[in-house]
Amino acid sequence: MKKRNCFLLGVAGAYALYQAYELNNFVCENHYVKVLNVNEPIRISVLADIHEKEYGRNNERLIAALKDIRPDVIAIPGDIICTKKYPRPLSYDKLIYVKKLMHQLGLIAPVLFSPGNHERRLNIYQKPSYDMLKEIFAEEGITVLENETKIHEIKGTRIAFTGADICLGAYKKAWKRQKMPKGYLNRILPRPTEDAYNILLAHAPGFFDQYSEWGADLVLSGHNHGCLVRLPKVGAIVGPDLSLFPKYDSGYFEKDGSKMFISRGLGTHTFNIRVFDSAEILTVNLHGE
Repeated sequence: MKKRNCFLLGVAGAYALYQAYELNNFVCENHYVKVLNVNEPIRISVLADIHEKEYGRNNERLIAALKDIRPDVIAIPGDIICTKKYPRPLSYDKLIYVKKLMHQLGLIAPVLFSPGNHERRLNIYQKPSYDMLKEIFAEEGITVLENETKIHEIKGTRIAFTGADICLGAYKKAWKRQKMPKGYLNRILPRPTEDAYNILLAHAPGFFDQYSEWGADLVLSGHNHGCLVRLPKVGAIVGPDLSLFPKYDSGYFEKDGSKMFISRGLGTHTFNIRVFDSAEILTVNLHGE
């Protein structure tokens, strides 16, 4: 009995050390997409699901990694903050965290943000706090995409960035999640830009079929945090919505000419678990023929 207890304590201790490492470190992943008429490579770094995480004092490790990557654009497809089901007003500390981080990111590259479910929830239940968040974005020169499109010309290539801010019901647990009605995106989003490469920032990856049907050339997504628990050669076991073996967990997907990258994100909330599921800065490199 004593040997067994010592063994179990050893296993528990090893797991605690492993989780401490996984939850406080990240990797940098590079992906490459061939795009017609791209003359010079364009680098887009995706910071998904930050959830107020700090990697070192004032996120110094995160900032240092981004400076090494030297992105042309930083895309944040939602969930900078953490909110509860019925959120309280954002604290001063949370607002200062966002302001400091956005300021540092803006010194590296133009930053584009579209809301995730945590910001969507804040907008519904604590709109004054959400408005303060947007004021910080405006002060720091962050482009906020709430069902709108902004066109950027980067190294001679026209890129139309659109942000999808979908209904909160789309983020419920797997057995309660609302389906996306046919034509929903066409009603809330501008049409894709014909003479540009269309990139959609969409927090929820489970609606890839609809994003493809809307006309996205490339989707940048997150939300699932890599699905908490992964096994080598098997993939995701359980997602944060408690679905089993979710299809859209992380990485690369393609449908009818549309491509999607799902980031494993940088932070966690509620279920603070990462098993074979390292946090990441996901960078998409667009290059020509």
